[in-house]
Amino acid sequence: FSHRLFVRSSRSKTAMAGDQTAEDQPQVVDCIPLIEAASKQKVLGNGAVKQKNFAQAISAYESGIAILDKADGHPVLRSEGEQMVTLKATLYSNIAQCFLSQELYRRAIEAADSCLKLDPDHLKALHRRSLAFEAIHSYQAALLDLQALRRLQGLSIETLDQREAALKEKQANVER
Repeated sequence: FSHRLFVRSSRSKTAMAGDQTAEDQPQVVDCIPLIEAASKQKVLGNGAVKQKNFAQAISAYESGIAILDKADGHPVLRSEGEQMVTLKATLYSNIAQCFLSQELYRRAIEAADSCLKLDPDHLKALHRRSLAFEAIHSYQAALLDLQALRRLQGLSIETLDQREAALKEKQANVER
């Protein structure tokens, strides 16, 4: 079904003569219905992931993103805009995980990149992109994401140290 944009009235009924007309004022979009609909798509996607139906999960997550995209270019309340960005970043990160699970590493990198454009410090996206880079033998890029995770304290020091050592060894073997 269609998710319409609802406009919040920015004009009181008791406006005085000489005030700007309603047409002169930007109309703020009510994003709550969009956030709720996209969140439902996220739940559907998460359920599909649990059943290892990654194609269905990706479709649900992409539907959620498309719903949120309907507000693009429209004025929104800051708090709702922040919620939408956070949700959209999560949906992209979840898509990256689905592609990783299917061993579609370049597509996982693209999805993680989309997430990181919205939230450069998204821990799961950095981790997933690092794993995808490693899988395609782009060890230097994987190490850069590990460095970001270390800076953000996104994984345990022990885990980071182990992954970093393994990646450096793989990189050294490639360079020989």
